[in-house]
Amino acid sequence: MSAQSSAPLIFVSHKTCDAEIACELQRALDDEFLGLPRFFNASDQESLQPGTAWFDSIVDALRSCTVLLVILSPTALVSPWVNFESGAAWIQGTLVIPCCVGQIRKSSLPAPYGHLQAVDLDDPHDLDQLFRRLAGQAGLRCTSRDRAPLARKLAELWQASSASRQRESPIEFGSRIDEHMQIEWVYRESRTTEECWAAKYTRREVIRVTAEQVDSVTIELSPSVEAVTFVGVNAPKTALREYARSSPGRVRLAPAHVSSGHFAFRINFDPPLQRGDAATYAVEIDFPAYKLAVRERLVQELLEVDAKVRDYDFTGRKINRPCERFTYRVSIPKRLRATPLQPEVLLDGQPFEEEQQYVLREPKVFDICEEEVNGESHWIAMLDRINPPHHATYRLRWLLPRRRELGPFDKPIT
Repeated sequence: MSAQSSAPLIFVSHKTCDAEIACELQRALDDEFLGLPRFFNASDQESLQPGTAWFDSIVDALRSCTVLLVILSPTALVSPWVNFESGAAWIQGTLVIPCCVGQIRKSSLPAPYGHLQAVDLDDPHDLDQLFRRLAGQAGLRCTSRDRAPLARKLAELWQASSASRQRESPIEFGSRIDEHMQIEWVYRESRTTEECWAAKYTRREVIRVTAEQVDSVTIELSPSVEAVTFVGVNAPKTALREYARSSPGRVRLAPAHVSSGHFAFRINFDPPLQRGDAATYAVEIDFPAYKLAVRERLVQELLEVDAKVRDYDFTGRKINRPCERFTYRVSIPKRLRATPLQPEVLLDGQPFEEEQQYVLREPKVFDICEEEVNGESHWIAMLDRINPPHHATYRLRWLLPRRRELGPFDKPIT
């Protein structure tokens, strides 16, 4: 066996859009360890020569690598290939080190990555720990040089690749990043529709534009069961409570689109926000009727639309673009006799078990508590997730009371 073939192999797993970060990290490691380790990096021409059976080469490298470094950006977290490579290495007992870039941070990684000791590549201390861990794992010597220049370089490469990604793939990645999305539902008994709840919906967002421009943001809402109409006495009322933008201009509400079971409106930016601009806005919508209030009514409506029967209701939100922080809150007066349940997390319509376990396990991510609101006792269910996975859907749920558990409803206003 040659000395080269017996040298430790470091596998650098990444999405193609993060190739420059992967290659820069590889160059730094190669320089640190004087060219002693081998590397497998699909973005490096030395790893995949022209005419190579690329899949076989990847599998061979996964079988023989000493360490797998996985570059975790928002798109890498939901990449089947990146997850395949990480899972294959982990199953065979290889050391897997998540290397976080951009808004993905080691402190908020979803499972299973959250169970592994991770590093933030823009943190000099973390980089030094990474180099020392690799040295110990591969039997190499590590210097004590300053890692700050490399940390800055990797951060700059992320910023450049992120901006480029927005320009080249606006549909996949979106035209903006949500720095903080805050959504709150406050329910109460409806005065217009019997056996229904009214609701106040508040949404506050801080966004940063990453495409050429953004001229509007659309907000769409519908109940989970199309049993509550949004016309007549149940027509929602919308208000823009606050706004600010980093560039001169206005923020205003466009006329809403209303149908029996669907409500949508736009927030217009005049003139449009340009790349690099930031904006903050808060909207409030009052729904005279929005959710069903009793279990029997819910089951009846589900049967009528041939849907799967359940005894709970929910409100949900899908993460459609990179989001640095997502705060989701539901407030239900205790006199409505509903009982908050554990949240549900889905990915492409299927249970997202790893993320759900993370939400329930990690402190300060999800909580159910009692709180006084305007002198009345409420159940509060709140989720506060840093860097939620792209495409994940979060549902805050509650068990509805049976009709006999409630007193008489007030006579609806006609």
